[in-house]
Amino acid sequence: MAFLFSILWGLCCTMTSASKPAFDAFFRNLVDGLTKGHAKPASFRLGRSNLIPDHASIFDYTLDVDKPGSWVKWADQVSGAGGPGGLGGPGWDRDGGMGPESFIVPTAETVKQAFFLELAMTQQRPLAMVGHSGTGKSFVTGSFLRRLSKDKFLTNVINFSARTTVTYTQDVIMSKLDRRRKGVFGPAMGKKCVVFVDDLNLPQVDASESIPAVELLRQVRLPFLSLAKV
Repeated sequence: MAFLFSILWGLCCTMTSASKPAFDAFFRNLVDGLTKGHAKPASFRLGRSNLIPDHASIFDYTLDVDKPGSWVKWADQVSGAGGPGGLGGPGWDRDGGMGPESFIVPTAETVKQAFFLELAMTQQRPLAMVGHSGTGKSFVTGSFLRRLSKDKFLTNVINFSARTTVTYTQDVIMSKLDRRRKGVFGPAMGKKCVVFVDDLNLPQVDASESIPAVELLRQVRLPFLSLAKV
């Protein structure tokens, strides 16, 4: 079951909404061994009750942690006891301020985003949130980061724009790090640094068809930052 879930949200998470219905039918037939030329492997032993229910799209379901061997709709998690990061509970969730703009209305999408943010944090893996402008990606992610323990995590938010340079990016990253030894920097001892880059797509492509600020981010995906490697 975990393998099926990983396929859907690891390989197929960027699929467009228009393509999902066709893939839904293909995926169900493939798992059932009904696709010509792709028989079900003998080692595949999931029972009918362990397969993704056909009452909705395969993308509407997640593994049920309360009932191992079962699936549950993301939407059903909204009214539960509260999802990861406090964004999946019932009712409205206030994010700091008192105005209406400070409220988060929990939905299936906020539950999904909180789940994968929590998963990426636990596994210490980079995560890209992709979607249309104005859908709350930055707001929900920012709210998640503000709920992290300040004793365990050091958060660093970088807001990219069309004028963002590689020097600016490096300066912002370095501003939150301590010197470990000559040329090597890292977060304060006992803490993990979490870097949130907003609007990653805005910096301009240079004459060599690269985006220096983004290239820098690829090099700092290390346990610590060494200036000799940047």
